[in-house]
Amino acid sequence: MKTKIFASIFLLLLTCCASLKEKQDSSPTTMDLLMKYKWKMSQYTTNTYTEKYIHTEIEINSDSSIEGKTLYYLSQKKRIRKFDKKQIGVHKNGKYMILNTVGFPAVKEILEINDTLLKIRNIKYKNIAKFKAMPK
Repeated sequence: MKTKIFASIFLLLLTCCASLKEKQDSSPTTMDLLMKYKWKMSQYTTNTYTEKYIHTEIEINSDSSIEGKTLYYLSQKKRIRKFDKKQIGVHKNGKYMILNTVGFPAVKEILEINDTLLKIRNIKYKNIAKFKAMPK
């Protein structure tokens, strides 16, 4: 009798853990949220400035014309000496975006990201930019 009770409790706990893991795995990653929208800057400019993220690069637009593209990857570290191309697309989550810029990598801290807002801070210049989510 005790064996059946323990087995039932064990199966119940196993089922609960499996459902919790499934629920956690279904939450969107940082990469998912970045790529889901086109991000429109909501300050600092009279032009319509947007950024569109794909798996490997950021497309930067101003007034509907492409201003440029740059490679990037997500990281948990902000101290980066050089851009590591092997890291592009490897991490789906990260607190920092590492951009391949001329001379040295630019590092942007992701302060907030959700289905309506992207808020990032340039580590070197300390400025904060806010972007609104727009459909692609």
